[in-house]
Amino acid sequence: MKLDFANVLRVLAGVIIATVLHGCNDTANSTSGAEAKITVTIPHASSNRAARTTTDAVIAPAYIQTYAITVRDSANNVIVTSREIPARGGELSLTVPSNTALQVTGEALDQGHNVRFRGSKAMSPIAAGASPTVSITLDALTPLSATVQATAQGILTVPDNTTDVVLITTNANKADQDVTFDVTGGADRKFFIVDHNSGQLSFNNPPSSSNPLDENKDNVYEVQVTFTDGFESVPQDLKVTVGNIDISFGTNGIVRTDFGTDTAVSYDSAKAVIVQLDGKIVVAGTINSESNSALIRYNSNGTIDDKFGTQGIAKFSLDGAVRIHAMALQPDGMILVAGSVFFGATDDFLLARFNTDGAPDTSFGSNGIVTTDFATLFESSTMENERAFALALQSDGKIVVAGEVGVIGGAGTHFAVARYDSNGKLDPGFGPNINGVVMSNLGSTSDTASALTLQAGGKIVVAGSASFTDTHDDFAIVRYTSDGMLDSTFGTNGLVITDFAKYNDRVTGVVIQPDGTPEGKIVATGSGGFIDIDGRVHNGIVLARYTNSGLLDESFGVKGKAFVEFSGNGSVSYYAYAAALQTDGKIVLAGQYDDCNDGCVRFVLARFNINGLVDTSFGGNGKVVTDFNSTANAIALQPDGKIIAAGSLRGVTADDFAVVRFYP
Repeated sequence: MKLDFANVLRVLAGVIIATVLHGCNDTANSTSGAEAKITVTIPHASSNRAARTTTDAVIAPAYIQTYAITVRDSANNVIVTSREIPARGGELSLTVPSNTALQVTGEALDQGHNVRFRGSKAMSPIAAGASPTVSITLDALTPLSATVQATAQGILTVPDNTTDVVLITTNANKADQDVTFDVTGGADRKFFIVDHNSGQLSFNNPPSSSNPLDENKDNVYEVQVTFTDGFESVPQDLKVTVGNIDISFGTNGIVRTDFGTDTAVSYDSAKAVIVQLDGKIVVAGTINSESNSALIRYNSNGTIDDKFGTQGIAKFSLDGAVRIHAMALQPDGMILVAGSVFFGATDDFLLARFNTDGAPDTSFGSNGIVTTDFATLFESSTMENERAFALALQSDGKIVVAGEVGVIGGAGTHFAVARYDSNGKLDPGFGPNINGVVMSNLGSTSDTASALTLQAGGKIVVAGSASFTDTHDDFAIVRYTSDGMLDSTFGTNGLVITDFAKYNDRVTGVVIQPDGTPEGKIVATGSGGFIDIDGRVHNGIVLARYTNSGLLDESFGVKGKAFVEFSGNGSVSYYAYAAALQTDGKIVLAGQYDDCNDGCVRFVLARFNINGLVDTSFGGNGKVVTDFNSTANAIALQPDGKIIAAGSLRGVTADDFAVVRFYP
């Protein structure tokens, strides 16, 4: 029978009479530490005439089978453990300390209708010789229930290699009601333990999604926990998914956004992501098959924030095709993006700034947009196609952008760097030509800057790739002084080249790892060749760490280099396209898995310890590979350590923006 507790009339369900008799000591004046005696009398059930009336039923006291009494002192210490008394009457004498404030709690259970009653009364300190009386009215309570932070489907998710699952909380009043917990069922109960008193559910041993042990081998573990307060026992069935994707975000951990129209197929790809201080997530990238770019802001749960731009989206209104590749958040909440714009003949650097609401910042450049043509600045007839791929914000508000500048006729590319002041004007104090831009020919047939970071003292570290042969690229790291000159204290005239196994080695991320010095150490991340334990050469995720002078740091990985090895044969490749530095110094990389056998690409994450060794506590032996057809191009970290990866999700006919949140 269903009870409508919203319409319950609180009525008297029973009265417990507590009569205080003389203390055990015969002394006229009881002293602190002496004893007193409380006699609790339970009337015959038939005398408890106050029935409980609801819209569905009248619950008579005859259904009440047992009562219980608990006595606590003012510090909430249990003096007398809950004792049961037959409902048909009885008497219970309890010895308690005198001169101590007491709390007497009575409970009863209507087993016929699964309704519980409770009441309590505070008693002043009892002096020997006094005989006060206390009456307790028992009122109907809602049934005992639990709260478990899970999805709407009742599914919990825990990351790989962790034991804590969830703290089960109940609606019981802990001050006067003890609840205990036990694992009582479920196909996978043997893998769990629960703290008997607190309700903390845990795995016996840290699980790994790469080695599922659950009954169905699908990384979904089933367990039942039963909790009881002595009157009711309530089972709670739980499903615990093991994996690194946070399924509370979006739909099962993924947010997918299509920028297409009803009449046009759109290839959309997220290229950059930032997390605002309020937890909202801004993603930028190319849309409509790279004919334009857009920014979109999501709430912390993955829903689109319609207070940003137009229904959550900010687009560019230029005659040329805009391609955004980098983004940064200013301290005042304004958003900077960098990339290129194609006006029909060649590409130019593009830098734009948006207000916190997604509207263009009209005080920046021209209606929020700045374009830079290197050929005009250098008065060169051989330069074309300037494209920005990286962006950094200096502490003084100046903006540094890095990328490539092409040579007319397709004769290669060179490093290109520009610095702007806070209102979007080129900084004339930057670069050898005092025009705010730098073009660096590394002496290779083609070199491209794709990553950028800042060091102490205003030094600028730009990283990418350089082709010195027709067969492969190498890591290329260039450091500039704060005024845009090549830093002669770094490498050879400011340049460091690193080769991995004679393969295509390309930097896509660079971070400064703290080492106790102001400068820190430079870690370049990306893709390149490495030789596995069987002597085979793979294209995979690689890193290199450099000292402040540009030497490989041999305390990192293997003689300054590190890689993560994935299962698979020579047809499987792994690429890292973005890097983030955790507060603990660990490095997280995002990219893609590419299997030539099945034609699929997938989101990939990998994490390395400070010393360059793979962090085996992350995912499966330091890596996470998703099962959806997608590419991760960007990465950002939330304040709680969760990882946001953004890129593209492939559909049948087109690609969409994809944002996925992972556990750290």
